[in-house]
Amino acid sequence: MWKEQYKELKFSSDSTKINTTEGDALKLGKLPLLYKYSKIDKFSLANLTTNTAWFRKATDFNDPCDSVLTIGSREFYDSQNKKQFIGVLAEIFQVQVEKIETIITGVSGKEGRRT
Repeated sequence: MWKEQYKELKFSSDSTKINTTEGDALKLGKLPLLYKYSKIDKFSLANLTTNTAWFRKATDFNDPCDSVLTIGSREFYDSQNKKQFIGVLAEIFQVQVEKIETIITGVSGKEGRRT
C-alpha cells in the first residue's frame, strides 16, 4: 500500500531510508486535486498570478469541526511517531510542545491531571 511506503519515506526510524522528495512525489501522485472556492477579487487574482493559495489558520475557524484531526490510535501511540508528530503540530500552531500534548491527551504533564 502506498501509505506505508510514504510513511517509511517520510518518517522512518532508519534515517538512511528517509527521502522526503520521493515521499512528497508519491503522495502528490495519489491524492486528488484540491479545490478552493472563493470570490473574484484582488486577493484571489493575486493568488492565481503567483500560483499560491491562502488559507486561514485552523485556530481562526468559527466551526471547531472544520479542523478536526483524526489520528488512528495505533499510529499516534507508536512512540517513534508520537514525538515527531507532536513537534510538527507545535511548529504549525506556534505553541510549546507541552501545550500540544495537553490538548491531545487531555493530561497536563506538569500537574499530572486531566484537563
